[in-house]
Amino acid sequence: MPHRTRAEHLAPLPARLRDRLLGDEVALEPGAAAVLGRFFATLADRGERLDAPSRATFETVARSESTFATLLRALERHVPEVGTAAARALRAEWYARRPGRAGGRRRGPVGPPAHAPAHWPPEWRVHYPALLAAPVRPSTIRRHVASLDRLAQLLPGLRARPELNFHLAWCLSEALRAEGVAEITVANYLGALITLGRVGGADESGLSGIRMMQMLARERADLRPKKKEARIEALHDRGGPAHILERLIATVVEAAVAPAHSAKARNRRQTAAILAVAINMPPRTGDMAAWVLGRDLLRQPSGCWRLDWRQQKTLARADAGPLWPEVGLILDDLILAGHPDRLVHLRYEMLTGRNWLTHDAQPPGHRLPSDRVQAAIGLPLHDLRTVAADLLRDRDPAAARFLVAGLLGHRSARAGEAYRAISGGEAAALEWQKIRQTLAGGKTGRAGAGQA
Repeated sequence: MPHRTRAEHLAPLPARLRDRLLGDEVALEPGAAAVLGRFFATLADRGERLDAPSRATFETVARSESTFATLLRALERHVPEVGTAAARALRAEWYARRPGRAGGRRRGPVGPPAHAPAHWPPEWRVHYPALLAAPVRPSTIRRHVASLDRLAQLLPGLRARPELNFHLAWCLSEALRAEGVAEITVANYLGALITLGRVGGADESGLSGIRMMQMLARERADLRPKKKEARIEALHDRGGPAHILERLIATVVEAAVAPAHSAKARNRRQTAAILAVAINMPPRTGDMAAWVLGRDLLRQPSGCWRLDWRQQKTLARADAGPLWPEVGLILDDLILAGHPDRLVHLRYEMLTGRNWLTHDAQPPGHRLPSDRVQAAIGLPLHDLRTVAADLLRDRDPAAARFLVAGLLGHRSARAGEAYRAISGGEAAALEWQKIRQTLAGGKTGRAGAGQA
């Protein structure tokens, strides 16, 4: 077969694109012209539009991972108007086929062990069946088991018998503090010991002694400066709510300019959606990670998004009602995942019943939303609940207890008192009120972004 020139390979491209790629300043890598020609010929045969090629087109054109990668690079560098959203799943499958990748997918959370760990003392193992049968979530049991494992590792170095009583709790507390463990963490470890003994019917006087040590650890924690306060003060030094908004808009822009099929675009879309919803109504990170499209987050035919979910901690429902239209546009971007705007209704129907962030059947790790917020603005998602509560207290001190309870999904107004850090002042509160207007101005390129 005679050697084909670049012009011959690129003949199937529309004239304006062909002329662009035949320019002297365009340096196509080896094989790019041939795969681009096949791609556009297949696109024409299938009658597909440039902004939404199907997965089948990518599969037909690129029969190997190297050819597929060459095609994506060529489109990204030289023909960015071609939509590559449908290539993302195919790209992940090619990655999964690489040597050493088999079985590498992250599995869901593993349940607690069926039997007590062998390194636990008999005085603890006897209560383990009752802990397994306790009416609490499996995740809570796993957390208690992890805490008890940590305490069991300390036992050989203690001058205390493993009986559940005050002396054991005192020795464990001192050993943990000697290793630099925070007081609140010491209290949590002792809480696991209390739960084990309580459900297993251990001696109540001994458990009372452990509770005394737990209370002491909590009191010591309250006397120490909280890391959360330092984080929030640093946030205010960077501009407070205005900084959050700047990072949100920057993340939206980064998602828009990244290749639709790329991990960066997916990461930025997720981060922008997490921040936008948190500004509207800050949830707990575990709740947010588990939301399902069509159940917790609902998109109405008008384009309005509603948020209404059952909280894992309190089992009470938290109804945010209609979300701000500007937040809805960012949620549209998340479900579109790089597909054209005209397909938003179809994409929502396709993804109904799936996790809102990953679009998978199973939720991601419960820390994903918090980790994304931490990377974007320097503090975890839970701190945004405190920031929002502080600003509400600035705006309306008389009604703040009830406003905070509604915003954070608490069962009682008193629960919100723990959500205090430092006050950003009236200026910070006013900045928070401006978020919708600024977000509307920053969310460019989408119709209706400035609507109230």
